[in-house]
Amino acid sequence: MFDRAAANLIFMTAACAATALTVVAAGFALYAVVLPYWGPAGAAAAVAGVSALVVVIMAVVLHQR
Repeated sequence: MFDRAAANLIFMTAACAATALTVVAAGFALYAVVLPYWGPAGAAAAVAGVSALVVVIMAVVLHQR
């Protein structure tokens, strides 16, 4: 029983780490794409705006349940 719980904990930890890495990579990719057009401040604002939009969409979807 403890082995299964430990294995689940290890799996969830790896999944969370992979998700965090994906979010950071997507943010950096968006920043790199927008940077030549809008400059550093605009690119940072674009990343913040997209992140906020994702959070709002998640909140709306979760609220519908």
